[in-house]
Amino acid sequence: MNDYYVYAYFNEGAPYYIGKGRGNRAYNKHRVPRPQTRDDIVIISENLPNVKALEIEHYLIKYFGRVAEGGLLLNVKGGGGVNGTEGRKQTDEHKRKRSEAQKGKKRAPMSQAHKDAISKGRLGLKLKSKRKMPKLTEEHKAKISAGLRGNTNRRLAVQL
Repeated sequence: MNDYYVYAYFNEGAPYYIGKGRGNRAYNKHRVPRPQTRDDIVIISENLPNVKALEIEHYLIKYFGRVAEGGLLLNVKGGGGVNGTEGRKQTDEHKRKRSEAQKGKKRAPMSQAHKDAISKGRLGLKLKSKRKMPKLTEEHKAKISAGLRGNTNRRLAVQL
């Protein structure tokens, strides 16, 4: 899927942040302040696969340098998934520690608006049942078959 892009935030003609995203990522809230106008948000390259966008982001951050290393950019990390969480696999030990840290903590109840948003996002999804269908006995199959005979709308006419 080529739906990623690389963007830069500019201030007085100089870039101060390089990022990779898709959708409205460049215009959403970040850890760094967004430019005052959309004219200072520049899409550098678009219609990219994720891997290519990561490469370009990494290259540009390295080229301009991070403030922490004497460069221009406010980026905390080197981009390109380097030193980030992109594609990171968690060890069983890390999962266990996170699980232990969460035990006994109560999550705040969701608002109705949050529940509605989740529901709306799941519309149209096909759900997989975790329950396995029980095996039908021959007698049960015969009852179902008898109930369906002559039934033009193919609805089950037998009480199970």
